[in-house]
Amino acid sequence: MKKSGLINLICSLLAIVVLAVAVLLVMAFNGILIVESNELVITSSSSIATYDGNPLTDKGWRLIKGELKEGHRLSVTVSGSQTGVGISENYVTASVINKDGADVSKEYSIIYKPGSLNVRAREIIINANSDMKLFDGQALTNNGYTLSAQSSLIQGHELTVTIDGTITEIGEALNRVSYYKITDVHGNDVTKNYNVKTNDGKLIVYKQDTLIIESEGNQKYYDGTPLTKDNWYIKNGSLLYEHNINVEIIGTITDVGS
Repeated sequence: MKKSGLINLICSLLAIVVLAVAVLLVMAFNGILIVESNELVITSSSSIATYDGNPLTDKGWRLIKGELKEGHRLSVTVSGSQTGVGISENYVTASVINKDGADVSKEYSIIYKPGSLNVRAREIIINANSDMKLFDGQALTNNGYTLSAQSSLIQGHELTVTIDGTITEIGEALNRVSYYKITDVHGNDVTKNYNVKTNDGKLIVYKQDTLIIESEGNQKYYDGTPLTKDNWYIKNGSLLYEHNINVEIIGTITDVGS
C-alpha cells in the first residue's frame, strides 16, 4: 500500500470517529435525539363499609407524583367494586389529553397505586330460647330463638335456624343452635357475609318442691358501659313460714354479646 493511501485510510477512520463523538455529544448535551417520559403516579381512594348487599365503590383519585405539561389534562377512570365480604383493589386507569383532545399518554410514564375496597361482615347474634316445666314424663323442647338488639338482617334476607335440645327427666340440658343459614331475595346463600354468633339456651325439668329463682334479662345497644339487671323473682315453689331469702345478682356485660 502506498503511503498516500495509508494516510487517506487513517484520515477516513478519524473522520468517522469524530462524527460518532459529535453525534453522541449532541444526544447527551442538546437533548435533540433523547426524549424522556415524565413520570406520573396516580392513586385511587380506599373505603371501608359493613356489608349491606350493595356494591362498595369509591371514584376518588389523586395525582401523588409528577406534573402535566401546559395544556394537558388527565382523564381518569376508577372502576373498583366490592359487594360481598372481602378486600379488593380499587382499579384505576388514566390517559393524558392535550388541548386539542388528542391522547398524548405516550409522552408520560404512568404508574398506578390502587386503593382498596373493604367490605366487613354484618354481625348477627342468635339466642336459643330457654324453657322449664314441672316433671310430667313428657319431653321438654323449645325450638324458638331471638336475635340480639344489635343484630340486623338486610331487608329481604331470610334467616333459617335449627334449635336442638330435649330433656324428659328432672334436671337440665342445653338448648343449642345447631344450624343457621341466611339467604337473599333470590334464594342465594349469603351466610358468609354475616358474622354469626350463637348463644345456647337451657331446658330445665323440675319436681314439685323445687324452689326456682329466676333473674330478669336486659338488653341495650353498645355504649361502652356495663349492662346489668338486679331484678329477680321466684318462678316455682314458695318459702316456708318465717323464712327469708337473700339473692345476689352478679351478671354483667360490656362488650357486644350475651
